[in-house]
Amino acid sequence: MSTPTFPQMQHFFRLVEEGKITSSNLQTFLEGPARFLVGLQTTRSQSSNLTFLINRAVGENNLRGIHPLITPEHFPIKIGGALRSVSLMVERYLDGEKRWDGPARLVKEGYTLANIYDLANFLYDHSNEVAKWERVYASSKDSCSVCGDYSEDPAVLGPFVTVEGTFRRFWLDNSRAQMHSRYGILVLCK
Repeated sequence: MSTPTFPQMQHFFRLVEEGKITSSNLQTFLEGPARFLVGLQTTRSQSSNLTFLINRAVGENNLRGIHPLITPEHFPIKIGGALRSVSLMVERYLDGEKRWDGPARLVKEGYTLANIYDLANFLYDHSNEVAKWERVYASSKDSCSVCGDYSEDPAVLGPFVTVEGTFRRFWLDNSRAQMHSRYGILVLCK
């Protein structure tokens, strides 16, 4: 039996609170906590255009909910042509945590941060999961954009999504924002 990490225990207790733990789940968790964190699956072609993915994710009636600076030019992620299949989950910010402290904490705990393409697919495939949060952020380094003419203190913008009823929003937030526990960070399951 391996020893679970703190994030694994947090995930486990969150599932207990939601009533999703069975005796089989419990046994799986005790035998190998890392196998227990399966997350929610998304698959996309890595040659997909960012604009297409975001438009598809928010839907035709919500195109006004896309920040105008979210373009492939501002978020130039190098991608290949193969399919990318990942399991994703949302980890919460701590109350009062600064915008980039939460992702740094999760990286130290062994998580890999999701990118803006993963966020678009997650919104499209799992909008019901996004709706449980006020905001879900993509925080990988390649999902950040320095905008404006800020020579000494640049505004680093990072993407987030929200779902409110049928309205979906894909927006940017600056690096100086303080977070609270109703905001989440999208990560790849280990």
